[in-house]
Order: sequence, then structure tokens, then C-alpha cells
Amino acid sequence: MTETLSFVKDYYGHGRTIKERTPIWHDGSEIPWITYPALLYLMQLDYSNKSIFEYGAGNSTLFWSKRARVVTSVEHEKEWFEKISQNLPPHCSIRLASGADYVKSAEEQAPYDVIVIDGRWRYDCASVAHRYLAINGMIILDNSDRHAPAAALLRGHGLIQIDMIGRSPISKSVQCTSLFLTRGFDFPPKNGVQPQPVLGMDDPGDIAAKNKPGAYA
Repeated sequence: MTETLSFVKDYYGHGRTIKERTPIWHDGSEIPWITYPALLYLMQLDYSNKSIFEYGAGNSTLFWSKRARVVTSVEHEKEWFEKISQNLPPHCSIRLASGADYVKSAEEQAPYDVIVIDGRWRYDCASVAHRYLAINGMIILDNSDRHAPAAALLRGHGLIQIDMIGRSPISKSVQCTSLFLTRGFDFPPKNGVQPQPVLGMDDPGDIAAKNKPGAYA
């Protein structure tokens, strides 16, 4: 257990997030404030031709900006909106809105390949998000352990729920981030390899080479 906690603290950079009070990876790069199991899965995929919509902006916006073709976010806090707006590249945009305007803000440029629900009015956002989702996309609901009714709504629209339970940046408690996949979900892995190796894992490419037909002939 001690070794596991040390791995999370050092390799994931969890200790640094607690100290600096911001969600970052061990190298200081921005990451979403979601559970580490969810983050590791999402980091494996190729988003180079994907569109992302976020309910709730933050370090996640900067994370997606380095990976996706286009990123659109909506934020309800003016101060946070102004801060994030200063660091966005041209293919990213953020809107300040609240209430019904916030919930429906994904409508104009839908569909999106990924929709992230990690801000305010999560139940209301979950009730409409499926309308704005591409047929082969996914919805990410953070803190689903505290938003079970929202999760039930998404399941009710035929999406496949996958729960990623574990620690998350800054927090010392166990939480859950849930992925909701369409039946046609087909995101390719980054560099054609999945699972991607992390510290402590052998490189899947090396393993595949060893196990290909005739490798031990």
C-alpha cells in the first residue's frame, strides 16, 4: 500500500498538486481534475481530428488544447473565465454563460466527439448532452459518485457507463469519473498502441514483438 501511494504521489505528481493547489501532471503540464484512472485511459487516445466541448473550463481546457482539433468551453465564473481566456490558442474558444444559456451552449456547433460535464448544473447538462454528441463519441461525467441521477440519465440514453474510481489531483479522497460511450465509439489509440505504457509497465510494442507468430521458433 505504501509503495502504491508513493507511486501516485511521485509519478502522477499528486503530491505536487496538493502543494500547488492545481491539477498538473508530474512534469508540470496541465491535466483535468478527474481521477487518475480516467486520465490515464484518456491520455491513450488520439484526438487529433476530434472536437471537444466542456461544461466547465480550467486546466482541462489547456490539456485538451494540446490534443484536439477544436475545443469549445463554457464557464459560469467570470474571474475564472477571464483567466483561462488569456492562455487559449486559436483553435479553442470559451464562452461565459449561466443557467439555461450555459446548459444549451453546446447546441450551436454540435455534434461534438467528446462532451465533458464538470461544471455547474450537471443534471441539466446530462439531460441534453446526448443531443449534441457524435454517434461515435463519449461523454465524461466527473464526480459521478456525487451525481448518480445525472449518470442514470446518460445510461437511459443508451450510453455505456464505465466508472474510473481512484484518487484525483489535489484531493486526498477516492472519487469516481465516469465515461459514457456510444455504441459506435471508435477512438483510435495514440500511435496505434493500447494500452500505452506507464511507469512500471513493459512497453506493449516490445511484448507484441516477442509474442508474434514465429518469435520463439
